[in-house]
Amino acid sequence: MKNLLFISVLILFLVSENLCAQRMLHGAVKEMQLNKKSGNRNPQSSLSMRPVFETDSFYDVTASAWDYTGDKLHTYYQSNCLDSVVTETYMGSNTYRFTYQYEGAPYFYNTYQLTQTWDGSAWQNYLLYINPSLPFSCFYDYIYNLQWNGFSWDTTYGRKTTQYAVDGYGNPIFIERKKYVSPGVWVNYMRWDFGYDTNHQLNMQEYSRWDTAVSQFNPIYREINYTYNNYTSLCVYSLASYEYQTWDGSQWQNNSKYFYRNQNADTLFILNWNGSSYSDSSQMIVYEQDLDGNFAGEADYYYNGSWVLDYFDWHYFTYDINNNIIRDENDNDFYSTADSIFPNTVALYSNFQPCAYTVNVPGNESGENFWKIYPNPTTDNFTITFSNQSPSIHNQLKIYDVTGRIVHEQKLNNQSTVINNQFSSGVYFVRVSCGERVFTQKLVIQ
Repeated sequence: MKNLLFISVLILFLVSENLCAQRMLHGAVKEMQLNKKSGNRNPQSSLSMRPVFETDSFYDVTASAWDYTGDKLHTYYQSNCLDSVVTETYMGSNTYRFTYQYEGAPYFYNTYQLTQTWDGSAWQNYLLYINPSLPFSCFYDYIYNLQWNGFSWDTTYGRKTTQYAVDGYGNPIFIERKKYVSPGVWVNYMRWDFGYDTNHQLNMQEYSRWDTAVSQFNPIYREINYTYNNYTSLCVYSLASYEYQTWDGSQWQNNSKYFYRNQNADTLFILNWNGSSYSDSSQMIVYEQDLDGNFAGEADYYYNGSWVLDYFDWHYFTYDINNNIIRDENDNDFYSTADSIFPNTVALYSNFQPCAYTVNVPGNESGENFWKIYPNPTTDNFTITFSNQSPSIHNQLKIYDVTGRIVHEQKLNNQSTVINNQFSSGVYFVRVSCGERVFTQKLVIQ
């Protein structure tokens, strides 16, 4: 069972490499859709109650019956509604324990996940996933998948940022990463390049891979001509359309165009390039959410004279009188047109508890409801202050310049701290670690 868990987790990391490489690159809407494909409920849900108990079952198609697969006990940190320890049991016996940590409101990236197994008397380390953000928050700094060897953690999969540059508006110009090959050996792997319009909105991103034969990054694909329903920042926007091109070795070739039917982005159409223009829709993806923003379903279609269902993933939620989700049934046909759609899994939730406080303020990715920098911009000293609801003891402060160099760091042991201005004019990123949470804000020194 351990090997099966390890393989499934490793596949998840490999699949999520491209997702994590882009992180929030496609904005709130597209990232939401990527999350939907994993079947996860939207972490921005307005619900402030979280379940303590969960019972899971898997649908046996042959027997046309639900098979019990285990129970889960959710224990939440008192700082938010997501950091948690989930203890898995089967018929009353411990099996696995997962410890989760998140950062980056309102999206709550899963930046830490520890998996432990029960040996009959104690919990033993098994797998560890670490994925913190860069100071400008939309992109990961590094991602490691580690396995416990009995004495220490061995790296089994790794990507890390080695170089990046940021413009005067805090937007990344490029990001380069290396990948883990063997102990102590990292090799060049990939590069992202970004372009912006006169309003400093993202209008191009290009992905390249390292070519060892010529010792350089060669382009693979790019996305261009972004249009938006709305745009707040690099991390907060709703896409309307964009074009996808591939590199043929000498020039860019049109491949497809993506556009959303409306501002709710409930339907995505994909048009293929036929050599002279974009043809009729070749693929359609329909997304649904319930009234609380929870993922409700996805249906993928391809066009063959008429729309043909290719993939179906749907959730049926049951609520109690307090609007808490008490049942989540997932139907899925796993890309198999030969099989009819059938129930896949069901999770039953109970014993809900309130959050100590919430940090899911839409558009507030920097955690400004917990701490503030003022004045900002500034030409003189500036002050960092914490709200009454946030812990202010033993917080760690780090200030980065646009090259990623740490120019100042210190402990913050008071509710309010004055920082002496010893920096040159420019853009800086101020990062505060509050226990398990990490928040970043931009500071402008004039």
